[in-house]
Amino acid sequence: MLYNIVDAADRRDDRLFKCYIEYIKHFYFPVKTKAQREIIQGEYGTNIPAFLKTDYIGYVNDVYIKNPNIDNSLKLTDWGTQAKEQEIIKDNEEKITNIKKDICETISDFGYPITDKNGNIKNLVKFPFIDRFHEYFLRRQWDYPERHTRTHGSDGLCNLFRLYPHNPDDPNASREGEGNYSKTHGDYNHFVNVVAALARLINYFHDIDNVKNLLGCNFISEERQKQLTEWAKNVAYETIPNMRTFKLMLAAFYHDIGKTIAGPRHGMEGSIILGFHTSESPYQLNQIVQASGVGENFESNDLLFIAELLNYHDKYGTLSTGEDGYLQLIDIIDSIKRYSIKHETANQNDRNEQIKWSQRYLFDLWLLNVADIMVSMLPCKKDKWKLQDGEGGEQHTNTPNWMDYNQARTYIEEFLALGTPVPDFSRKSDVLKHDLLISLELLEEHNKKKHTDNTSDVKTKALNYSKRHSVERIRRLIVASLYSPISDYRQNPIMQRLIVNLESLSEEQWDSRIVNSIKTISDIQDFCDRLAWIGKMDYSLGFFSKIATRAFFKVEEELKNKNSTFQTHQTHWITSKDAGSFGGDENYLARVQAEFFANNYVAIVVQILSYLLFRDSYSEHFRNIEFSDAANRLIDEKIDKIIDLEGPYRTRKSIELILQTVTMY
Repeated sequence: MLYNIVDAADRRDDRLFKCYIEYIKHFYFPVKTKAQREIIQGEYGTNIPAFLKTDYIGYVNDVYIKNPNIDNSLKLTDWGTQAKEQEIIKDNEEKITNIKKDICETISDFGYPITDKNGNIKNLVKFPFIDRFHEYFLRRQWDYPERHTRTHGSDGLCNLFRLYPHNPDDPNASREGEGNYSKTHGDYNHFVNVVAALARLINYFHDIDNVKNLLGCNFISEERQKQLTEWAKNVAYETIPNMRTFKLMLAAFYHDIGKTIAGPRHGMEGSIILGFHTSESPYQLNQIVQASGVGENFESNDLLFIAELLNYHDKYGTLSTGEDGYLQLIDIIDSIKRYSIKHETANQNDRNEQIKWSQRYLFDLWLLNVADIMVSMLPCKKDKWKLQDGEGGEQHTNTPNWMDYNQARTYIEEFLALGTPVPDFSRKSDVLKHDLLISLELLEEHNKKKHTDNTSDVKTKALNYSKRHSVERIRRLIVASLYSPISDYRQNPIMQRLIVNLESLSEEQWDSRIVNSIKTISDIQDFCDRLAWIGKMDYSLGFFSKIATRAFFKVEEELKNKNSTFQTHQTHWITSKDAGSFGGDENYLARVQAEFFANNYVAIVVQILSYLLFRDSYSEHFRNIEFSDAANRLIDEKIDKIIDLEGPYRTRKSIELILQTVTMY
């Protein structure tokens, strides 16, 4: 499954690839889909392994009816027509909690198949942690009373264990918004999308030339080209599945398992889940590895490494938005180096093997991040929560189809902008590639010494990168915080010209505004030195996105009232509302308005950061800024105090009071 799906991607067999994806869906949540029924009936061809066509998996409906471990006293009441809706909902909710627990803990059929050479299942090995997914996707959207719950196959039973709000395969299913369904079904789709995207990415980077294009080997000096070409050879994937790709696909499968505990900091929660199970779980995974014929053992240290991948699976995402700085890479670099040392020992203390594997594992982590970002950062934000499989007419036309080899490959190349000689830092892909190169350089520094617990050298280099990229970091944060309001207002005819001109602002135009804003309130060197020591600005993206969204609302109000003297607030977010001042040139007016907006927004972001950076006396030690509480408290009234300048004292005082709940640690 997770081992062979990479091989299916390499063979360009879309039907086989989809069969593996459908099989993986079972492990997330055991409900039978239309595609799974077709696979079982042989409609996907004769080259499908036998185990993929075996209807062996127990489904939650069947388990509820047939499992002898579920006490009848716990089963749901079959209600009459006279019962009150709230009474039904309350009783169903209480009993389903115990039923979920029994189903998730007693089902023995959800095993990983161990097959013979013909693809027939010999036995099933318990697949670790999947009970957490079952419980997570069984969480109900309690908004509808189910009256008929005892009869197998009744609508009531289907609704109680249904995954989606609407089942297109069942014409009798409830309409969107009716009935009970999983409140986390969007996450289910996202989890599957990440697994499919990563399998396609691994396949794409089998080709060393593709890795070289990614690293920019064709557009640099000869000396630098030699170094990057060596890195490309080291990190490219082999053409057949192996232990490396299996561990990476396991990380993709489990990447958001921390959400079963909590959404915020789910990477850390997922790392804790896997990191606390280092005896039975590695044994189960080793059985799978042995049956796959890898020729290696899966050990507890391997599971701990996957736990580390989960902990850092969104790190390059937060680096790309400016929330994190390069000091955050130090722990990642050190963890990867320590794990890679085992390859030196296994190869007669060959130091080069350790260095190669450290580069491979760093690339694996980066690619896991990229897969997560690629399936999330879409033209239509809602498509993140839909299956990206080319089906379902509601998807945006630019949404990827991971089930199709050619379409997936095209999307990868478009997203990563491979072969572009001049980096454009307004593109997410260029930021990601830039940070990968910096990570490899930091790793190279740390690899100079074989055994060391001292990270001071790599810390010094990371700090220098941070100081040199302080303005860029602020730009990343500003551009990323505008992504959500731009997506929300893109179809608004009043705002379209403004948005087009905002998006056309170059890297240099944003940077000049940031530098000028810093210079008006601080010494730029002092400002950048202080910002460089900030490793993480946690939840700052959400905080500033709220401000940007409110600013867009203000602009829309001004544009709506452009023929009126009515003012909705003290400070204009756009300049002249009449193109008559510019010879009637509406396009020129829109460009001027966009620049005026950018000036205002940059000034506000810099002012907030400046207040936080200079609130305490300067000291050269690692610190983080926590925006979570302040973001939750940031209501429109408070945002208006920030963005509607009412004079120097009142403005600064308002910002100081609002930012009291932003903590530094």
